[in-house]
Parts: sequence; structure tokens; C-alpha cells
Amino acid sequence: MGGKEKRAEHRPFVRSEAHFLSEVELFEQRSMKLVELHSLTRRESDVLLHLARGRSSTYIGKELWLSPDTVRGHIRNIYSKLGVHSKQELIDMILK
Repeated sequence: MGGKEKRAEHRPFVRSEAHFLSEVELFEQRSMKLVELHSLTRRESDVLLHLARGRSSTYIGKELWLSPDTVRGHIRNIYSKLGVHSKQELIDMILK
């Protein structure tokens, strides 16, 4: 190393990947708890997980191979069963 010491890399405060993953897992666990409590169907559960991540209905339809009308129907059912009126209310419910 010729007299020069290798300095440890300094990074600003960043949450560790392990911590980030545990937050994601917690979010998904809370989402699945809502699925169970409110008797959502398997497909409603799939849609809920995408909605909770802020995905649009168009994106959800493409990911799950569903028509736009089917996605909108699932979203209406999810909102009705959970007693929410928007994606933000859904996310807030999961985060509580």
C-alpha cells in the first residue's frame, strides 16, 4: 500500500438494506392482515398489494392480465370492504 492507508468509505446516513426489507415485509404483513380481516378474495388480495404500492389501475391490469373494467371492479370491492374511498386512505390504513 506504499504508506497510504485505505480509508473506510463514508456514506451519509442510509438505512441498511436489511432494515429496508423488514419494513417492506411489515407492510406486506399488514396488507395481508387486512385481506384476512375483510375476507378479500385472492384476486382482490393481488390488486390490494399493487394498490398499496401506489400502482395505477392500468399498471395493475397489465401486471395481472386483467381488463381495465375487471381491475376497477376489484378496486371498488376492496374499497367497499375496507371502508375507504381512495388509494391514499388504503395506504394510511395499512400504515396504522
